[in-house]
Amino acid sequence: MKSISTLSANNLVLGLFLIISFILFPFSLSLLIIFFVISFNQLKLPQLDRIAVNILAIYLSLINSTKTPEADMENYLLRFKEVPETTFLDFIFFGEGAREPVFSFLNYIGYYLSFGSFQFFIFLVSFMIFSIQFTALRKYCSFYKVSSQRFFLCCLILGMLNSYFSLTGHLIRQCLGASILIYVLVVGCTDGKLSKSIFAISVFIHSIVLIFAPIILFKKLNQKIDFIMLVRLSFAFLFLFFTFDTLVSIGMSLFEPIQIIYYLFSRLADPDSFIEIGIGAATSSSQGFMTTIAALMLFYTLFILYLTKYKLSPLIGHTIIFCCLLTIFLSEYSLLQYRIFFLLYGFVPYLIVSIPELKYKFSPVAIFLVSIIIFSVFLYELENGAWEYASYVDLLIQNPLTLSLKHWL
Repeated sequence: MKSISTLSANNLVLGLFLIISFILFPFSLSLLIIFFVISFNQLKLPQLDRIAVNILAIYLSLINSTKTPEADMENYLLRFKEVPETTFLDFIFFGEGAREPVFSFLNYIGYYLSFGSFQFFIFLVSFMIFSIQFTALRKYCSFYKVSSQRFFLCCLILGMLNSYFSLTGHLIRQCLGASILIYVLVVGCTDGKLSKSIFAISVFIHSIVLIFAPIILFKKLNQKIDFIMLVRLSFAFLFLFFTFDTLVSIGMSLFEPIQIIYYLFSRLADPDSFIEIGIGAATSSSQGFMTTIAALMLFYTLFILYLTKYKLSPLIGHTIIFCCLLTIFLSEYSLLQYRIFFLLYGFVPYLIVSIPELKYKFSPVAIFLVSIIIFSVFLYELENGAWEYASYVDLLIQNPLTLSLKHWL
């Protein structure tokens, strides 16, 4: 009993030290301390894991809050400024807000929670995105008894993968909807229950999530499927692919009175839509890249799921396969292909978890060095990317208080 109480006390002290150091120390020092503690932590202390990943979520959200509004983010800013000029019901249920009312509701209350500060609002939404993603990943790693080091490394890779991070402050509705979708799937594969109500919330945040309704409704995808069922699903998928245009036209006719569903079909019907990734319209090379990556992820997932006994939930695996197939077969629909491909980013950590762990005496050192490399590459790509954030110097020498005061006021 004494050892347990001592461990709890030490855990509390260490957790408080990490929090205080993050608030007061320069980011470069506080993050290095966190990388070191997690890398060399040989005890299973879930409280430390939560503290570390929440600090990571705060740091990433602070960076997003310094982003200069451009493209889609400018639209969010204009919508945000409409809150004090619009009644609650009109903002949520009429006009543009009626299409995805849950996000409109978050936008409305977010205006007042952030005291009318758009930067603070972006911070709050970004923190929701990352904390939901990290919570889902922690639940998944706990279910499969994955080490704290690998769990934190997966969070670090997801959060600091520039291709994904650059959109968490740009396509914030889709990022938030996708994070909730992944949480629903993780709860489904760990607790055995897929929440249709929470899934509906994600749909009313961003309508693209509605595409995953078959995954939620078809319960057999939570277990490995036999060859006959796999063939049936393949034929069903091919049928949907070759009748895609016809089904979209029928959908637009049937669901015209229901804005959220009609909006989804209208976007599917526009194959030449502009892709908002800061590089202009989709090029054949970028579409070829997406198709290639999706094909590699498809083959790897099939191999892990059906030819090995590695740690990959059938429900997560089948969702990844579904995304990959859509990305490959919808290459003629630039916007839709990218929107689906973008969702694959959120599943990258789950594929990393499935890789067998290598145990050797220098593992903590390797994890610590990898963490520093990921962080360094992230800052370099952030500084030289398409969007403008706080300078890498600020992101190294400031702390949360000084950064927010400098860029929010």
